[in-house]
Amino acid sequence: MSYQVLARRWRPLTFETVVGQAPIVRTLRNALAQERIAHAYLFAGPRGVGKTTTARLLAMGLNCEQSPGAGPVPCATCPACREVAAGRALDVIEIDGASNRGIDEVRALRDNARYAPARGRRKVYIIDEVHMLTEPAFNALLKTLEEPPAHVVFVLATTEARRLPATILSRCQRFDFRPIAGTEIATALRRILDEEGVAADAVEPDALRLLARAADGSLRDALSLLDTALAYGEGRVATRTVQELLGTGGADLAWNLADALLRRTAPAALAGIGEAASAGLDLTLLCQETLEVLRRALLLAVTGAPDPETTDDEATRLRALGALGEGGAADLLLLLRGLLDAEAEMRRSPHPRVDLEIAAVRLCERPRPEAIETILERLEQAESRLRGYGGSAETAAATQPDLLAPAPEPASSGARPADRPSGSPARVVPRTPRAPGPPESRASAPGSAGAAPSLARAAAAPGGRAVDIASPGTAVGGAAAWAQIVAEVTRVRPTLGHLLAEGVVVGEDEGRLRVAVPNGNAFVQDQLKNPTNRDLLLEIARRLCPGLKDVVLTPGLPEVPAASAHPLVQAAIELFEGEITQVRAVAGPAAGDRAAPETLGGEAR
Repeated sequence: MSYQVLARRWRPLTFETVVGQAPIVRTLRNALAQERIAHAYLFAGPRGVGKTTTARLLAMGLNCEQSPGAGPVPCATCPACREVAAGRALDVIEIDGASNRGIDEVRALRDNARYAPARGRRKVYIIDEVHMLTEPAFNALLKTLEEPPAHVVFVLATTEARRLPATILSRCQRFDFRPIAGTEIATALRRILDEEGVAADAVEPDALRLLARAADGSLRDALSLLDTALAYGEGRVATRTVQELLGTGGADLAWNLADALLRRTAPAALAGIGEAASAGLDLTLLCQETLEVLRRALLLAVTGAPDPETTDDEATRLRALGALGEGGAADLLLLLRGLLDAEAEMRRSPHPRVDLEIAAVRLCERPRPEAIETILERLEQAESRLRGYGGSAETAAATQPDLLAPAPEPASSGARPADRPSGSPARVVPRTPRAPGPPESRASAPGSAGAAPSLARAAAAPGGRAVDIASPGTAVGGAAAWAQIVAEVTRVRPTLGHLLAEGVVVGEDEGRLRVAVPNGNAFVQDQLKNPTNRDLLLEIARRLCPGLKDVVLTPGLPEVPAASAHPLVQAAIELFEGEITQVRAVAGPAAGDRAAPETLGGEAR
């Protein structure tokens, strides 16, 4: 007699021997006992989980000659059950949907369904891979599937239920088969080996776990692998032979790679990958094995208990791995995410080894986690250093709580309230927004102090008339007046105003305001030298600042002192490990502000 593979020889003949589908088995057994039989069933799920087997068991139960009260149904011993199990039953018709997918086959099925069963009580049609039927075939099946003859039961099986039309799904009682757990597969393999007469000492538990893990939830795949392992190991199922047979990365290499990643030793990780590649092992499976090791280490770190599939020796090694991670669970999460991304890249890459090596090096050089207390301590130290470089902080300026209330007097004003005429109320003048543009320079030419008050006494309001912008005695430099001039020019002629906004006041003497503007291109130079633009600028400047005689534009911005030599800049560079990429001039204190501390005449980025 020819040899029959384990997957066929140990196909379940009763509901009790079905592995991993307890809810579905219970529902069908109760339906048979209560005679609550639907006219159409849909069994959906991945390969090798028992869809077709359960359909045959249901057909056996529908035609079993044993009464429900006398024992389990199906009994697997009566002639009707044996015929179904052997595939000889005339009333159980199995159809392959992939090869009988046309409308003609469905018409023949519909015509034959009208005839009564030849022997049993029910005629059962099992259509496997039903998603392969064509759309006309589905349409031809709809009416018969919805209202079949009383003696007909349809059982549709598919691995891709999403491809079925909604009209088919709505006419069936659906059962979703789940992938079988690895522990259940390993237990089933152990039971089958005992029934086959294989000695217990010839089978290593770790080998069964490897087979169950490689089966990926499919009992049929696990039995096929077990058949091959028995032939390869000459009747023995050892861990080493199973690893060689499967071509996996092997448990040792996976553990070593996980250890190297946690220790941040890139040379050891690359050496392990090279060893696996030289041995002809599948690097994708090596990545999956390493992922599994790290996943179980994460479960142990979070829950405190190992995975049910983990042996005592593996639990000890997992605890040792978890102790290597500096960041605990966060470190393991980072490694898992990196390997998941690497596995996805390896599946579609022509160079999977390179992808795995890149991921290993990147994960070994991952940043070290730091406690928030350490970061806060470093910030406090930096703040203390900067406070020491910057001197005492200035007193904050007084704020005006109410726009309708009188403005507070400046703390460093040269005039006292008694200097105002008696009985004259203090004027509150709204502050005019400053025109957009780069900060101005703090440098002023010698002799500008005398001219500053004349420019400070007048500035532009939105309407263009001259109004005071400060209380008497407050000195406002030429930079403030230039900002008002630029704002008014921008309102009248935006193009010219945007060019002038780049200018920086470098000094003022004898009623002349000297402004440095960038050299720019030929267009910018032509616009600034244009007599019309020149007259407009001078007319607005004289109108807003009555004491101003002329505005002198000089090409080129003023030089800014080297920012890198300043202690504050040096401290910031050392703290943030940065570098200076740009130095911009900023507005310094007003000419008359003697209380302002010495500041840096530039802004570093």
